Amino acid sequence: MRAGRFLVPLGIVNKTHEPTTFNGVERSLFDTNVIPTTWWSDGAGVFGDLGESAKYEVYLGSSLDGSAFDPIEGIRGGRQEERPGMSEPALMGRVDWYPSGAGSDLRLGASIFAGGLDNGNEGQNPGVDGDIQVYCGDAQYSLGRWDFRAAYALEEIGGAADLGAGVASEIDGYTVEAARHILPDAWKTGRLERADLVTFLRYDAIDTQKDMPSGVARDPAGERDEITFGFSFFPTTALVIKTDYQIRDDEADGLPERFNLGIGWSF
Repeated sequence: MRAGRFLVPLGIVNKTHEPTTFNGVERSLFDTNVIPTTWWSDGAGVFGDLGESAKYEVYLGSSLDGSAFDPIEGIRGGRQEERPGMSEPALMGRVDWYPSGAGSDLRLGASIFAGGLDNGNEGQNPGVDGDIQVYCGDAQYSLGRWDFRAAYALEEIGGAADLGAGVASEIDGYTVEAARHILPDAWKTGRLERADLVTFLRYDAIDTQKDMPSGVARDPAGERDEITFGFSFFPTTALVIKTDYQIRDDEADGLPERFNLGIGWSF
């Protein structure tokens, strides 16, 4: 059993969001605006194994504040901080399947989040009438020096017309990534014994204006895609130096390309 504050079990990055666990300086477009990492909840639930090849998590916890949803940024602003209200809580959970048994190189996951939207910090609810369901599927696979990952999510927002001007009734997006470990084994000696060098390519496409309430015009800036490629150098497993370049685009032609350089660690 688990009780208290926990990470909402959607997607890949939200549950393992430390900078040493994902490629790229910035979290992906998908993991920023569709699954708004870092996303947490207060509540209680159970988790465990379903035989030798599957794991599960199920929780009842705090949901989102629908009054803070945004036409372009999606549900990100709806995360409750400090002492989240639970007047309309959420049921959430996920199942992970390892076809070749626990610890295998292939993992397939499915997760869901469903809750009300009239919630506010310390019980100061905004008085909105709405609900949300999030359906997500993700996969990870390793083959030799290659790592692959992908995720897709669909969000259905009930009562979107009453949540704010331009809030969509449907949001979706996906991310796909291929990465290769390129540091020669012969170099992994001495101070570089646990070092690694990873090059990667990632593609994200999201639409925070996928389907609109009746009579509400769609904002073209909500449909975006992003190509990110770069390197992650690990002097040791808990420290990473990253660099990448991002080619970004939206239907409104308002996103410039971007170069990123960063350092991260976990402890």
